[in-house]
Amino acid sequence: MPPQQKQTASRYVIVLILGIFLGRQWTLLTVDPHGVVPSASDAEHHMHSLPKLQDSSNSNSNSNSNSNSNQRIRDLETPSSSSPIQPPPKAIINPETPPTPIQEPPKDDHESNDKDEADDGDKRDNEEGDEANDKDQDKEDEDENTTLALATMAPQLTVDAGIEEAVDISRFQAEIDRRLPLWQTEAAKEDHLQDPPTVKIYDKVVLVTKIHASRDSLNQMICLQKAAFNHRRNYPWVIFHTVPLPAKTMAQARALAYPGTVTFALDSPPLDQVVGNFTQEEQDYLINRCQCCHPKDDKNCCKNPEKKIDWGFWCFEEKTGWVTLSYAWQAVFRSYNIWTHPALKDYKYMVWIDDDAIPTKPWLKDPLKPMVEEDLVIFYDNFPAGFCKSGGIIEKMQLAYNRTYCYIHRIHVFKGNQTGKFVVRPCKKNKKGNYVLDKFGLVHGMMHITNMDIYRKPEHMNFQRLLTQHNTHPFSREWDDQIAVTVPAAFENPDKAWDMRMHGAFYSYSYYYDGGNGDGDDDDDDTAVANQLLFLRLITGYNMSIHHNGKLDGKNKNKKWKYTTWWKYYKDEFPVAREMCDHLVKFGG
Repeated sequence: MPPQQKQTASRYVIVLILGIFLGRQWTLLTVDPHGVVPSASDAEHHMHSLPKLQDSSNSNSNSNSNSNSNQRIRDLETPSSSSPIQPPPKAIINPETPPTPIQEPPKDDHESNDKDEADDGDKRDNEEGDEANDKDQDKEDEDENTTLALATMAPQLTVDAGIEEAVDISRFQAEIDRRLPLWQTEAAKEDHLQDPPTVKIYDKVVLVTKIHASRDSLNQMICLQKAAFNHRRNYPWVIFHTVPLPAKTMAQARALAYPGTVTFALDSPPLDQVVGNFTQEEQDYLINRCQCCHPKDDKNCCKNPEKKIDWGFWCFEEKTGWVTLSYAWQAVFRSYNIWTHPALKDYKYMVWIDDDAIPTKPWLKDPLKPMVEEDLVIFYDNFPAGFCKSGGIIEKMQLAYNRTYCYIHRIHVFKGNQTGKFVVRPCKKNKKGNYVLDKFGLVHGMMHITNMDIYRKPEHMNFQRLLTQHNTHPFSREWDDQIAVTVPAAFENPDKAWDMRMHGAFYSYSYYYDGGNGDGDDDDDDTAVANQLLFLRLITGYNMSIHHNGKLDGKNKNKKWKYTTWWKYYKDEFPVAREMCDHLVKFGG
């Protein structure tokens, strides 16, 4: 055969093979799991019958399924027809808008939770964020005056006493009208993928956090929390703060939580009034252990060197080192004052979330379900967050309960429904006749749910008073909120103190068959038949995936140490929050 004919024949063969290959791929795309090739209409119906296979980040999802899911969301979140508030506009999906691609992080970016490596991680994160900050600079002024939720459809908001500036949030209307359809679309799409059961709303539930003064973390966290959990429930918020907040900050928080409510509550009188009620000895001790700047800072950092004391002063304690006075106060407030604060008097279940405890994905399980239905004392996200090593705790327990525990830990090995519960042991004297703490673990304070009716019991309130006031000094960081939520739960009922990830967890086993004695060798002289364990994996129960100090739920390192860096690369993993909260994410956590 001449060379030219051979070349032509080769081309025909290549075309034929390519055609067969493409035809095979089309068949694989259209054949259902049972091997039947559907018609075009059947194929479309079949795709919508498999919602879990759809890409939650794909903005081209079928408009019919999105509309149905949107309607379900609106039925849950909008007021009844008798309400003067109009329902949100129907979600609009632009079929020509491509999905946002996920940016891959640099391969050499390795961040750590260890202190030294974390500092290096901060520097790298700042460098990474420079480019994004430059791009966002033009929008910053606009973003400061925008809010993202159903807010301005609410009646005129009132501003808390003590704040004179009034804010008319109607100017946010255009921004909300622009963003709301996107948020509703993504929320409905996510619900459609999860195929959630009917949402159950529990009574006397409140979400609570505390800040010292206004900062970006507050409204960022409220928005992300709504995207993760509260958008289908709208539980109320109580925000404690020490310094009066700007009216705009409060208005935006209320807008983000709407139709849920937000109550702002001052947690302390002005500092000069507080210190004025101290004895002279207490005042002198406080002033002597506090100074304007941290010892490692420039001594000229003081804005008012003549001032004797301020919330921003750094104060030293032998066992806790240097902390700001405002941080020491939050530990005291959360240990004792919070339980009887008037702002919480009508609530039973407190979902405590630090303002820097930031969701990274939707909560696929409702943590309030076991909390309420199992009548728990506390349902905690992480344990232990360190250990109490001060022997003074033994005296405080003895005075409050007339008995003591020197061992408080969690059942961390897999023991069925006992996994994740507290285990406690009474104190015993050592050979020298002294009581010594063993492993006195502490519940992590960043996120937990507590039954406040139990913590308000007289015996527990007495312990919390002794914890913060007996044989200690004002504004002590040594006796903090982590002790205050751990000890009452241990004495009330350790079987009702549960770990979120461990509750409902189970082990997944995989085996392979070895026809010999387990050595992997199929020798003729092998007589035993063994199943060798190939894979063992713990399937967690309630995985909240909350980012805090570079970790998820205090347990595993997140992909990025700073939340802002994680958001830059991985926000498409959290599409509802991406549409709702993107311009609010400024706090690194």
